[in-house]
Amino acid sequence: IGVLSFSIYLLHKTVLALITPTVDAPPLTDAIGLVLSIAAAQLLYWAVERPFMRLRIRIEAWFDRRRERSRR
Repeated sequence: IGVLSFSIYLLHKTVLALITPTVDAPPLTDAIGLVLSIAAAQLLYWAVERPFMRLRIRIEAWFDRRRERSRR
């Protein structure tokens, strides 16, 4: 859950707000909210965070190459 914790934090209120009117049993709402928050956080991690991490690595490598060329 370490890499997902911030995404879960960002999403849990929205998920609970969306399912609370649908599910009227508070313990069930919490359980469903937890499962949906983790699933949405996982999707957000794979669809947004991972591609940006790869992009950051490519940009850093590009800057490193430029820095090496300027030192010559």
